[in-house]
Amino acid sequence: MVQEPMFHMDHRREGDLANCCDITLTIFVEVGKESIHLFLFTLLLVCLVSLAMLFRQFIKARLDDVVGADISELWNLAARHD
Repeated sequence: MVQEPMFHMDHRREGDLANCCDITLTIFVEVGKESIHLFLFTLLLVCLVSLAMLFRQFIKARLDDVVGADISELWNLAARHD
């Protein structure tokens, strides 16, 4: 009879500890999901900005090539005309 209450007390402590761990795990998982979503959103934003910068440089280089070629041809035509 003496061990039975001790068994119940130990069982209750384990249950309390398990409940505490479940709550802690739930809070950790919820915070973890928000952190992961924030990280992924930030990573996506950085990738989009990087792609935009590369695309801008590519377009600028192509426009410089086209405009530079046209201007050089115009200068050649102007030099020949004189």
